[in-house]
Amino acid sequence: MKKLLLTSAIASLLSACGGDSVDTVGNDDTTNTTSQRSKYRALDGYLGGALVYADADGDMVADDDEYIGKTAADGTIDIDQKHTNYDIIVRAIANVTTDSDINGTVSESKEMIAKSGVRHITPLSTLAAIQNLTLNDLAADLGINPDEIDADFIANDYKNTHVLNRSINTLLYDNLKDTKQGKVAIKENAKKLVEHLQQYSYSNAELDDLVLTIENGSIITTTPDQLHNGSYDISTLDLAWEQKDFSVVTYTSDLSEQGFHPCYVREASDKSLIVTNCFSNKFIILDGSTGDIKAQSEQFGDMEITDWYLDREFVALIDSNDTTIYLDKNLQRANPDASELDYADAKVITTQRNVIYRGSDSEIANRLANANWLSYRNVRARSGEFSHYESDGAYYVYDKNGIETKYNTASEAELKSHILEFHNASGTGHTTVLEEINVDWITDDVFISSVNLDSNRVSNDYYYLTNRIGTFALGRMYGGSFQIGLDKHSVVYYSAYKGPGNENHVFKQFDMRTGQLINTWNATMTDYPANFYARLHTKSGITIVSDSYSTVLRLVTSK
Repeated sequence: MKKLLLTSAIASLLSACGGDSVDTVGNDDTTNTTSQRSKYRALDGYLGGALVYADADGDMVADDDEYIGKTAADGTIDIDQKHTNYDIIVRAIANVTTDSDINGTVSESKEMIAKSGVRHITPLSTLAAIQNLTLNDLAADLGINPDEIDADFIANDYKNTHVLNRSINTLLYDNLKDTKQGKVAIKENAKKLVEHLQQYSYSNAELDDLVLTIENGSIITTTPDQLHNGSYDISTLDLAWEQKDFSVVTYTSDLSEQGFHPCYVREASDKSLIVTNCFSNKFIILDGSTGDIKAQSEQFGDMEITDWYLDREFVALIDSNDTTIYLDKNLQRANPDASELDYADAKVITTQRNVIYRGSDSEIANRLANANWLSYRNVRARSGEFSHYESDGAYYVYDKNGIETKYNTASEAELKSHILEFHNASGTGHTTVLEEINVDWITDDVFISSVNLDSNRVSNDYYYLTNRIGTFALGRMYGGSFQIGLDKHSVVYYSAYKGPGNENHVFKQFDMRTGQLINTWNATMTDYPANFYARLHTKSGITIVSDSYSTVLRLVTSK
């Protein structure tokens, strides 16, 4: 593998991601050094770069006008005295917030809260708050030491309490509204975790690297690194199921021979799959484990539904009149209450093919209206509700409340110039020009560039990965795209082109930190006759939709 260290200009730009170049819309009182301040700390491990809010209206929602700052690397934040009478909400952001328990950032976004007067914002403080219990009452209910809850259990070496917080964190949702709604089950499972820790005598060394998770009612032991940084091994992919019999789907068309052809797919929170055709006028639900058809919607007009998204257990359809139609988990029309939805009052919503902005900031509205379509391929695997890169050298992350965070990075022109220098000095025997270079933003400070050898047809092009460390040669590949989502640190290549040199299905998995090829998967067109046109990458596996072959299939790893 060939690697070229970045020029100092580009390296400094890329390394600024997650550094001082971050601008977040909101009110940050941490710069006021004259008023009296109190130290708070966010932890299961120490959480750095988490967003902090003073819940002034007491609704357990992190409103943008309640934002007060970000935590330091050790999880601390000095909060102005005027905010200390409020409950404090902490938002850990996937792929942004650091955790001292792991070497890197958290893989999932979470919200925690501590009632006023509690200085340590933790999963246990969150459990107490959603139950409307004091910490002492929660300790009594769970049978744990109350002195270890509102404390720095890491510095004080309270190992069981540290493990308990790590483990309860896996029970929490990415927003407090859902966490509160699931409070009964969360408390019951928390009791199971406590009983397990009391029953089993783990050594101190084991406790240092232990997380307990609950899967199908059973307690599973894992580690923080495995939980956040586990690598999905595509070399062991195998067919879990294939669904290509849509004869039970009631569907009519102007063309009598035209049946239901799956085109778009989303994974719901219960791991079922919402599938629609290219017109988005017919929806079905597939069981994520078996591929069986579980429900189907009515058929809408060919141009009636313009876009759609998932909102908790509902499918939200936007019709041509900009009216939202809700379908329940059986795909029947429903009228959910706002309390049953995440996006009832949202300002930013990522839909299947677009992004909706319902805020009043004209600059944000303009940016989102002109967001590069390439942003959508990996948007759900990145942090935030929506994110996109602008060629002038910045990428923007938005949460559903419309808070915009800007990260400065390398511009497209700078990256192309850098790749030009790298490629022409790499000894390939091919000399390129700027017009042959394409740049694709993957996530954060990761870019993949190609040197296109023939703009008129699919060719065996050169590919390069650039991150804040350097530029890495990935090899030559036939067109295709790169997708993230299987795990935290890898990106997977696939090309739907089938011709000389690329006759079969090939997945290539690269480490985004090092550019290393870590796994490959190959299968013939005889094994899988359907071309893999649309692919959804999640922790559940790779779901493939091929409309021209009228099939949906799922590949999962055997490890």
